[in-house]
Amino acid sequence: MTRTDRRGWRRSIAAIALLAVPLTGCAPTTRLGARPGGVVVNSANTGWATKKVVTKKPPEALMALDGTICRVSPDRFKDTAVGALVPCNWQ
Repeated sequence: MTRTDRRGWRRSIAAIALLAVPLTGCAPTTRLGARPGGVVVNSANTGWATKKVVTKKPPEALMALDGTICRVSPDRFKDTAVGALVPCNWQ
């Protein structure tokens, strides 16, 4: 392999790397929608977790700071205080 061939090979590798870097950082997120207060919920916020309840919406919705909602039974809703840490499948 000659010196000019090596330069061409290095330029090709550099071009591929420059194209690949932006693609890895731009993975799409699944937006689930906006909540009251302008909070946008995406799939990174959802799922099973323990979160702090910042507000309650009768009859069964608990809302976390990140805008996710936990639907619970009426009894659990009544027994849960604002500010409590609640394990739930947040949506």
